[in-house]
Amino acid sequence: MSRVQNKNEASIIVKEASVFFDRLARHPDVWMREIAAAGHGLSEEAVRLLAKDHGFDVCNVLAKNPENLFKLNVEELIAFVKRDEAIKSQVFQNLVHFSGFSEDMIEAGVIDKLKTFVEAFTNDPDGDLRVLLRASPPDSYRSQCRSSAVNS
Repeated sequence: MSRVQNKNEASIIVKEASVFFDRLARHPDVWMREIAAAGHGLSEEAVRLLAKDHGFDVCNVLAKNPENLFKLNVEELIAFVKRDEAIKSQVFQNLVHFSGFSEDMIEAGVIDKLKTFVEAFTNDPDGDLRVLLRASPPDSYRSQCRSSAVNS
């Protein structure tokens, strides 16, 4: 089997998994929605739905999945973070200390979005967000952004 055929088959599997996780995001059972929140390849619509979920565990799992968090816009992420202290802490740990910058993510503008998130949190009128951001090691995301930019 050629590399092109392997890539095509892998692409089909990823698309099927994405459809599966999107369906789970709408499932009435909270455990199924938790599985969806941990999944990869969710649509932006499914991530938005999960970010508004009433189940704390669903939101907590979503907060641990940076790939999906980056699908929210700044306003949605700030609203999500303000829901609960544990979620706020988890999101900051995953975004500010995020170190998984692959070339695909750099090309997709993830670093720019991360910078936008951090700036929005820094300027947010909610003092708790600013305090939590300042309590994080300040150069953790900056050094990662610089090293990723140099490597690209």
